[in-house]
Amino acid sequence: HFEAGHPALLILIFGNMLNVIAGPAGYILAMTGHERLAFYSMTAACLFNIAMNLVLIPLYGISGAAIAVSVSMLLWNILITYFTIKKTGIRPDVFFLMKRNEV
Repeated sequence: HFEAGHPALLILIFGNMLNVIAGPAGYILAMTGHERLAFYSMTAACLFNIAMNLVLIPLYGISGAAIAVSVSMLLWNILITYFTIKKTGIRPDVFFLMKRNEV
């Protein structure tokens, strides 16, 4: 009786796969003394998630909630990756690691 949650589960799986792209950016921020930037990134993503839920849940139900969570995680990862690169000069994203291994 869980067929209705199948699309939402697929959306959340895709969102978590995107979550991997940022790599250990949050940990790097915390270990280098930039916890406040990690906090600001998470706060912005949470507020964005709340706003998206208010819009998408009435329209799409549980799938709308899954979309809101996935997009909010993507926003959070973009922010922490940006702050990590800007403040430490370290590229934690997966694409940089793959490019580096090809050389």
